[in-house]
Amino acid sequence: MEIICKYSVYLKYLNHEDADLRFNALVLLGSITKAKDYVSVYRRCLRDKDTSIRALALRELNKANREDLLGFKEEIEEMLSEPDMKVKQAAINILKRL
Repeated sequence: MEIICKYSVYLKYLNHEDADLRFNALVLLGSITKAKDYVSVYRRCLRDKDTSIRALALRELNKANREDLLGFKEEIEEMLSEPDMKVKQAAINILKRL
């Protein structure tokens, strides 16, 4: 729980209405933490309306443990129908590992 409190400012900005702020918060979170510690946060970002945030979340999730990702494989597979190629490619990269 200490980890979440330590990085709460980044988590707070993931809910901001400005997509650029959300994206930057996600970049910063990923640069100073381990994806396996924030799988649920990255998973939530898969529903963001901004495609760059969804693609980044998938790239970060690709660093997580395979076992953690298997729990929501279907959700990742749904990302294959995204119109954005970066999102599709990031989803494909995860699915290759599963």
